[in-house]
This record gives sequence, structure tokens and C-alpha cells, in this order.
Amino acid sequence: MKKRIIILNYGSIAGLLGSLLYISLFKVFNLGLDSYAGYIVWPVVMFLFYKALVNYRDEEKEGFITYQSGVLNGFFFSLIYASLVTMIIILYNQWDASYIATGVESMLSELGKTKETYVQTGRKDEYEMIIKLTESYGSNFILFGKFFSLFFANAISSLVIAFFVKTGEPPIFAADESEA
Repeated sequence: MKKRIIILNYGSIAGLLGSLLYISLFKVFNLGLDSYAGYIVWPVVMFLFYKALVNYRDEEKEGFITYQSGVLNGFFFSLIYASLVTMIIILYNQWDASYIATGVESMLSELGKTKETYVQTGRKDEYEMIIKLTESYGSNFILFGKFFSLFFANAISSLVIAFFVKTGEPPIFAADESEA
């Protein structure tokens, strides 16, 4: 059964390419997961997503696709893409732990900016607890955040892209309704 194989292939290609771009941007420009790297990778992924829906419509759906089918396949593409990028980042982090560590350091520095507010309001213990949690689970927060941000950004984009790719029902259904 080859249902949605085109979406699966393009989602996998986007996941691999997106991961390579994220890692390359980190190595060359020191852009971590919490930086502007996503804005650089996003157009490439959206192009692949558009091509996936167009090829799916033309090859598997014989030139016709409804808006609902486009959105559903967009969600499927988004899930594959986000999962693959997150898994590859986890694997890469085993080899070079500085990739996610820069994100945790960034989170800690942002929390450091709020220390005075916590101290002035008498919530110093709460601040220290947040710091300990961030140090302990910061990489997990970053990875979950990256997965969900990738998934939801692409899923929302599928609402727009599916609108431009949709063609409606095949003409055979329209002819049946006009004869009745």
C-alpha cells in the first residue's frame, strides 16, 4: 500500500535537510536552537512541503485534492518533519553536547535577568527552584519545545498552503450531480 508515500518521502527529506541546516548553522555561525536559525531553515521546509502536496495531488490523487485532504497531509508532513529533526538533534547532541547546552545557557541567562524581580517580590526560593529545574531538565524543555514549535508552525502553514494547492473534487463527481 503506497498511500501517502510522497508525503512520507518529502517529510523525511525535509527532516534530514532541516537537521543538516540547523547543525550547519550552529557549526558555522554558532546559531543554536533558540536563535534565528529557524527563520533560515523555514523557507526551505515550506518549499519542500509545497512540492510534496503538489506531487501528492498530481500523482496519487490524479490531479485533484480537497482542502481537507491537503490540511490532513500537511499535518502528516509536519509530524514526520518535526519528529525527524528532533531525533537527529538528539543523536547529534550525543556527539556534540554543546549544541543543546548553548540553549540551556541561553535559558539560564534569560532567567538571570529576572532575578531581581523575584528577590524584590520575596520569591527568591521560587527563583532558585526554577534555576535548579532548568539546569536539570533544560535540554528536555528545549527538545520538547523544538518539536512542538516545528510541528505547530508547519501545521499552521499547511492551512495556507493547502488552500493554494486544492483543486476540489474530480469532474466525474460534478457531472453526476448535474445529471441528477
